[in-house]
Amino acid sequence: MIGLAKIIAGHVTWTRLHKIQKLKFVKAMYVWLFVVPMFSRAFEKVNDVATITVFDYTFDLQLTLPFTWQLFYFSAIFFVLGNLCFYMYCSRLIQDHDNYSDFEGSGKNLQHLYDYTYELNVNWDKFIEENNIKGMELDKAYRKTYWLLHRKANKHNTTARFFTGILYSLAIIMIVYVLLENTHVVVKTMLNL
Repeated sequence: MIGLAKIIAGHVTWTRLHKIQKLKFVKAMYVWLFVVPMFSRAFEKVNDVATITVFDYTFDLQLTLPFTWQLFYFSAIFFVLGNLCFYMYCSRLIQDHDNYSDFEGSGKNLQHLYDYTYELNVNWDKFIEENNIKGMELDKAYRKTYWLLHRKANKHNTTARFFTGILYSLAIIMIVYVLLENTHVVVKTMLNL
């Protein structure tokens, strides 16, 4: 089991998780954390079914929380937990910058690169020596150092990456289930099955 987790975590990088974390629909899922409990409280005080008569037609209206709402709620919880893991364990280098241009454009310098090595438990002097960075033109040295650290940061904290990936996956599976279920209902209605 541990071997499988390492294989999966090897393919799940912090950069990939960061792309999921930044999606607009992931941020929009937070709404369900407030909407579902609010309606749950309202529905617990009423009967499960309300009978409504409009003109001569009588309708039974279900007043229970729809299953899809429950899935959205738990999906939002998994996204929140995944985001917490991401913010706690992902390197600031990945969180702060998508690429070297972003790093350079933010006005960061050698001190920031040094700080990232400290966060990643990398010995700065040994890192510079092993990667032949001494004596390079400053811009090339910054660029090379950034990308080498980025590669290291992307694979940092294997266990946290694995759990963050699992949490995001569970959240996405729930959303996909709702989409497939709704598509099934629409197609079934369209075809009068």
